[in-house]
Amino acid sequence: MAWFDGTSVTNMEIIKEGYPIEVTKNVWTNEGEKGFTIINDFEEGTPFYNFADPKMEFDSPDIFYHVFEGEDAKEIADFIIEFIANYNDDGRNIELVRKEDKMFSYANGLLLSEFLLKQDELKKQLLNGEVKNNIFILPFRIYKHKCFVCGHRTMTYGIASICIECGCDPLDTCTLENERKAYFAKKRANFNYNWEKSINEK
Repeated sequence: MAWFDGTSVTNMEIIKEGYPIEVTKNVWTNEGEKGFTIINDFEEGTPFYNFADPKMEFDSPDIFYHVFEGEDAKEIADFIIEFIANYNDDGRNIELVRKEDKMFSYANGLLLSEFLLKQDELKKQLLNGEVKNNIFILPFRIYKHKCFVCGHRTMTYGIASICIECGCDPLDTCTLENERKAYFAKKRANFNYNWEKSINEK
């Protein structure tokens, strides 16, 4: 799986510096196709926009999708298949950008390459059971970093979040050692302890 990480405000000049080669109107790559950027310009509130919006709430399944139509679908399918075939774990950069007044990069995710060949299943799931030939769907899972306290991959950077495993607030690092001791004490007392579950049970 390819991974990408980071949250920033960008624009087309910056994008073209890093990815000067146009694959389609909304996808740009670099020499050797070692990375690419996807520009999401769906209108807010439309189905494709909602699919491509990474929802980072606790109850989210953490999966989002980018949908290509028409000629773009075939171009992207060919490009992605070749990208995955040549991929190795060398830190390739994949950037997902939301085109608004300021272009906002919400790149925290994994390209789910094992799902790419299941296009018919994805289309049935997302398009009310329809299987359209001129559609190609890229599935992503939100990439999560290790929590400073418990080490579980629960943290989504770029937003204020609390670790659902131990309850650590990443903005409050001055009590890191104490939080770590408190967490492991709770785990010793109850191996199945989980902060989110303990909150919901109250």
